[in-house]
Amino acid sequence: MAPGCLDDVQTYVINSSKVAFLKRRPQPRAPKGASGAARCGVCARHLQDLTEYCSLQCKLDAVAAGGAGVAAAALPPITPASAGG
Repeated sequence: MAPGCLDDVQTYVINSSKVAFLKRRPQPRAPKGASGAARCGVCARHLQDLTEYCSLQCKLDAVAAGGAGVAAAALPPITPASAGG
């Protein structure tokens, strides 16, 4: 994965490994806790930290839409060499 792909995406530590969710994570009911918590810029899921997105899918959707404060340069261009073959 290219450096910077997971910038602004919430990550977790599971079994001593840093992970991020690939697909959007719907939240069917309101979470318990602070009402002023951070929310995903695409699907409005509550976030645990000061990131903008809950998953890589939400970040890609925002980049594709050209909005939510995401620069087009947030993801590196795919070249034949980086595409893996």
